[in-house]
Amino acid sequence: MRKYACFDIGGTAIKYGVLTEKAEILFSSTMPTEAEKGPEIWMMNIVQAVKDMQSKETIEGICISSSGMIDPQKGTVVFALPQIPDYTGFDIKTFMEKRCKLPCEVENDVNCMVLAESLSGAGKGCKSVLGLAIGTGVGGGFTLDGKLLHGSSFSACEVGYIRIGDSDLEHLASTTALCRKVETLKGDPCGSWNGKNVFEKAEQGDQDCKKAIDQMADNLAQGLGVLSYILNPEVIVLGGGVMAQSSLIEKVRSLYPKYVKPIISEHTDIKAAAYGNEAGMIGALYHFLQTR
Repeated sequence: MRKYACFDIGGTAIKYGVLTEKAEILFSSTMPTEAEKGPEIWMMNIVQAVKDMQSKETIEGICISSSGMIDPQKGTVVFALPQIPDYTGFDIKTFMEKRCKLPCEVENDVNCMVLAESLSGAGKGCKSVLGLAIGTGVGGGFTLDGKLLHGSSFSACEVGYIRIGDSDLEHLASTTALCRKVETLKGDPCGSWNGKNVFEKAEQGDQDCKKAIDQMADNLAQGLGVLSYILNPEVIVLGGGVMAQSSLIEKVRSLYPKYVKPIISEHTDIKAAAYGNEAGMIGALYHFLQTR
């Protein structure tokens, strides 16, 4: 059975492991990104991880899921936020192949999550899958017949920038937006709330938390409505830590028909993502196998 070194690069941590061609996780761990050191330095930690894996297993290739806009054809970072300094323009594919003597493929992290959900997760068996990752921001991806849509500049489904009223989806429906709303309602300092706290307090009857969650769900449903008129997906998969709350998924489901015609709402399912933290690695593997 063929085995692959898979990585999911985030701004603060890198998840990595050995996966089989059937997406079975044989080993997994995490390490800090240490992004402040610059990619020429911290990427060497990934090189070392590959070498460690090679000392124990026969590794066929390197599969990388990464934050930022990625050109999957070249394996380069088209654009990255300041949280990962000097990452924009970095050639991940060449860097890894030169040092590890293995083929390497790279894809955006949310695209990897959506690809994983499309092929073997909540969207398995569906022709068209729209996926959103709700967290610090809001990211998205779309597959048709199991293949990702990238767009002319690898910016397809950057859904967080979609305008909703006077704001955008990221500032209205992210976990960050949820927490800021609670802090505003209560007059608490910025950073004093997190998603887990908000839902726990809402369950205990906190009205401010309930109000913030209801507003977030409505904003998200509205954004999904806009996307549905463009993409008309068979299923919408919602991922990210906060979407593990079944009550939030139910609220979004119930509000969604308010923003689309019955011809869409009656033919579109909304599901929670099947995969958790391992989605990026699994999607990176699928991307590698599709490319090769």
